Amino acid sequence: MTQSTDLLDDPKQWTDYRDSKRDGQVNPRFPDFKRKDGNGALWLNNAPKCVLSRLEELKFDVPAVKSKQAKDFKGDEPWNDLVNNPTKWWDNRIDKRNPKAPDFKHKETGEVLWLNDSPSWVLSKLPPVKPKESLEFGRKKLVS
Repeated sequence: MTQSTDLLDDPKQWTDYRDSKRDGQVNPRFPDFKRKDGNGALWLNNAPKCVLSRLEELKFDVPAVKSKQAKDFKGDEPWNDLVNNPTKWWDNRIDKRNPKAPDFKHKETGEVLWLNDSPSWVLSKLPPVKPKESLEFGRKKLVS
């Protein structure tokens, strides 16, 4: 059974991401439909015409995707955690290889923070930047 046939035969097993893509809530390259069990994805630009003509008569579940604004607004909570528990965060300020990389990353949750998004009170409460320790593995220093 093909993905498009399965979509038409069993629409309750599929989630419709068309509106989420249109609204910018998911990446434009995200599939238009995803099977709930994770075993299928369908993009309409690759779907047969017979699928497109029958889509309107079918009912699909729509994901509850948070809006980008709600996702981007984290408030002061993660910044408070960073200031109060700095050992739980990776401090990338000194050795960022990419300027777009986050300044801090939580070691357990993976949450990321950028200083340019920080509340004004944060900068004075941050721990000082620690210089990167240089490690040499398997090298001998030559003394002349």
